[in-house]
Amino acid sequence: MYKSNDLVGKLVISLETGKEIGYIKDLILSWDEGMVKYLYLETGSILKKSAIVVPMKNFKRLAGDWFSLVCLESLEEIYEDGEYWSNYKGLKIVSDWGREIGFLAEIVFSYPDGRIDCIEISDGFLKDFINGREKVLLKAFETFSGNMIVLKEDLRDL
Repeated sequence: MYKSNDLVGKLVISLETGKEIGYIKDLILSWDEGMVKYLYLETGSILKKSAIVVPMKNFKRLAGDWFSLVCLESLEEIYEDGEYWSNYKGLKIVSDWGREIGFLAEIVFSYPDGRIDCIEISDGFLKDFINGREKVLLKAFETFSGNMIVLKEDLRDL
């Protein structure tokens, strides 16, 4: 299992050519399917940046870094369908009873299929340090919106 923060910022190199493709900037999710579908890459130089997406299945992890297994020609233009991880990270999580639970800290997913196994909830740095982050299965989440996430209280425990 891997966490979202394990990927963001990692260099991606084509195993076919050995050349740098770019850096992982974000993950593109499908909450309905419970999947990390694509990795959003930032490519180019400081003066001329561009972006591409690569399906999760086309990545392989070697020696602590992520390397692409795709041909450069098979990289896709910006993918419009899906939701960017960065838009959800840090959102407030409340229970369907109205109780504040914490903030969305991480998604934990399987590789190579990208299936989201659980979501980690932060209750602040000190509480995370003392108690660890709470892990909740995706099926316990009722609503993902732009400003808050609602969790079904009765499905909260793993």
